[in-house]
Order: sequence, then structure tokens, then C-alpha cells
Amino acid sequence: MVFVEEDPNARFEKAIFNLLRSFNFIDLNVGLLISSIPENIGSQAAYKKLSKLTFDKKMKWFNLLLEEGELHKHLGEKGVSEFKSWFLHAHEARRLRNRYVHAIWRFNPMMVGKPVSISSPIWMKDVLGGDSEEKMNLDELEAKASMVEKVFKDFWNLRKKHYI
Repeated sequence: MVFVEEDPNARFEKAIFNLLRSFNFIDLNVGLLISSIPENIGSQAAYKKLSKLTFDKKMKWFNLLLEEGELHKHLGEKGVSEFKSWFLHAHEARRLRNRYVHAIWRFNPMMVGKPVSISSPIWMKDVLGGDSEEKMNLDELEAKASMVEKVFKDFWNLRKKHYI
């Protein structure tokens, strides 16, 4: 029997899966939080509006809710500051997610050093930014996936800490 930790192909697939799944959890939970705020437009109307918004626009809406109203009063300046600090990490997670969703993934487990290659199609380079090709080893890819997972866990912990 081969364990995931020993199978390079399984490690590669697991890292990509974890990165995308963790970002999906962030996106979902930001939407759930927005739709649960009592003074907001109501859950059903919020769901309809959220279904049409990109992550960036959801974050702008969430930021507006943080700026004033009941959520701002509930969190206080310290809580608002903690969420705003979290925003920076969430946007980095979004950048990674966008890069990897629109990327061409290559994995050559027989290559020594940096067997993972993530490249953007030429027509996406201006949209995604960064180098057109990024090479890394599996540990580096797993670290990126862990970073996105940490962003989700930090958001979850902030929600629990502030009872929202």
C-alpha cells in the first residue's frame, strides 16, 4: 500500500485540491456572514445579490458593512481592525486561487528539484500578473495550499471570537 505522503502524484493533487477547497470555504463563509447580518437586505435578497458577485465585490460589500452600522458597533474598532487585517491575506489567497484555476499545471515527479510547473496562458498574463511560469517543489506547493487554508481558519476564528 502506498500512502499519500509517499506518492508524489497524490501529494501534488492533494495540494491543488486543498488550495481550491480552502478558498471555496473562504468565499462561501464570507457570503454566509454577509447574508446573516440582521440590518442587511434580508437573507433571500442577499443570496440573490451574492450569486452575481465576484469574491472581490463580496469583500467590498463586507468592508462596507464593517465601516458602519450594527456590525461595526458589535465588533468595535479592534474587531474591525482584525477583519481588515485579515482582508490582506484573503486577497492574497484570491490571487493564488485565480492563478491556479486559470493555470496550466505540469507535474513531472521524475524531475529533481522543482517538478511542479504552473504557467499562465499568454492571454491571461496581464490579468493574473506575475511570471508566466512558476516552478517549485512539492513542499512549496503544499505551503501555498496551507497558507490559503490558514486564511480560512483565521476567518473562522475571527467569527467565533466576535460571535458573528
